[in-house]
Amino acid sequence: MGVLSDQLDALSPRDRKLLAGLFLFFGLAFVFVVFFGMNRTLSSNAETITNKKLALMRIQGFHQRYLVAEARIDAAEEKLREYGNQPASAFLERAATQVEVREQFSVEKQGTEIDGNLERTRYRVELNRVPVDLSLNYVYDIEVSDYPLEIESASWRIQERGGERLASVTLEIVTFALEESG
Repeated sequence: MGVLSDQLDALSPRDRKLLAGLFLFFGLAFVFVVFFGMNRTLSSNAETITNKKLALMRIQGFHQRYLVAEARIDAAEEKLREYGNQPASAFLERAATQVEVREQFSVEKQGTEIDGNLERTRYRVELNRVPVDLSLNYVYDIEVSDYPLEIESASWRIQERGGERLASVTLEIVTFALEESG
């Protein structure tokens, strides 16, 4: 330590000021380098945290949507199980009887498709020469029922017979059921 002290004492006042300025400059440069390096690191970490929070919010949103969709699927499956023991042709025939068009009614099964545990069965329903209002009532009744079906297409041919408007209706219907695995 004495050698350093002797060399500092040997410096002229001007050289001491220059040396002190040099130490001050490098000290401030070091502080600025450390400050800006830490600032950059903190900014990068803050951006990463913000991105992770956004990702978490998206995941939570997707989770909520998943829970809602899962509840809807469970409700739909329950509805399918509820009507699982009632054949579609019997339901369609009962609706025709209620609307009083049973005599002009015919139903034909077109085929069945299985997708996972969902069974889709296609039917062709025909009403021949029934009053227009009864044909509309029939379509309305099966459409608003809780029975799991969908009318894919409907075509009407309307004719005038003896002052009365009669309709011949063809419906393409798909019914849905759960395939019982066993």
